[in-house]
Amino acid sequence: MYYMAPKSIGGEEQKLKELLLSEVSDKRRLLHQLERVLSDLRKDVYKEKQEVIVPLAVFSIRELPPLQALATFLHENKGLKYSAIAPLVGRDQRNIAAACKSARDRWQRRLPDASPIMIPLSALAPSSLPLLEAIVVHLKDTLGMNYHDIAIALARDDRTVWTAYNRSQKHG
Repeated sequence: MYYMAPKSIGGEEQKLKELLLSEVSDKRRLLHQLERVLSDLRKDVYKEKQEVIVPLAVFSIRELPPLQALATFLHENKGLKYSAIAPLVGRDQRNIAAACKSARDRWQRRLPDASPIMIPLSALAPSSLPLLEAIVVHLKDTLGMNYHDIAIALARDDRTVWTAYNRSQKHG
């Protein structure tokens, strides 16, 4: 049995179809406007706070320890000088310069600028915790991620993530 479309649509049916298409079009346009407004609001919040955000993917590069990855991202991707990075991460600017040089020797490509998960720099440093522990604590406590998801996101073993979190709890 085949379905045959009607050859002509009655006047009322045509008006209803046009009305429905108009409504859908209006709602789609409104949705796009709302998405733009939301995007602008996010940008304004970060500008207002002047918060530096770091993509989680920066820390998933196995060849780079977390400090080298962070220092290189801030220096090369964000264009910050070593003297500006040092107080942000709670290290001496000579340590930051050495970390960036060492990272250049290990990793010649540009670090990622975006990631599904972004971490505010204020959540990481300056802190009494080592950088990996601070990252894990932020992901677990603030974002509610479990150990396995954190391990996948950081390209680390689950046991490493568990150890980092438990050591952070012992620090205070």
